[in-house]
Amino acid sequence: MGNVAREHAFTQLFSMVDKNYDVVLIDVSPSITLLQTCAMVYAEQVLIPIGMDTLSFQGAMASIEASRSLNQLLRANIRTVGLLPVMVDRRLAMTTTVLEGLEGLSVGMNIPLLHAIRTDQNVTKAARAGQFLIDYDPKCKAVEDYHQVADELQFLFKEEVHGRTANT
Repeated sequence: MGNVAREHAFTQLFSMVDKNYDVVLIDVSPSITLLQTCAMVYAEQVLIPIGMDTLSFQGAMASIEASRSLNQLLRANIRTVGLLPVMVDRRLAMTTTVLEGLEGLSVGMNIPLLHAIRTDQNVTKAARAGQFLIDYDPKCKAVEDYHQVADELQFLFKEEVHGRTANT
């Protein structure tokens, strides 16, 4: 905690081994902590899952602002690659409210709003069984949604690579 440039701890640590991987995914809690800061500085790309409640929406906004602050303070290049609505139950009024807020946030900040992950009891059942969701029920609706999100992200990253290639 007291080290100079502590925000770069993951960069220093993982740079020794990350060349062996196509993707390094770091899942951190949605709180502004040193762990989240290190993850954001290292990854430079942030995917924000957002539950269908106002607290999650506010947390997403805080994460976006944290990345902006880190970019200014550390001259980093952190960007939010997508907003991912999770635990979506369209029967609930709060879901409609949060989704409308996410649409506005997406347009206003030019951040893609990804396909929503619907609520699915198989998620809880898989966790209780100690299994990955894809192994527990590969045909459940949440797995379908995650496949669609993976396709969207793959498209976004390909677009980014081609855009950079065309510009250089």
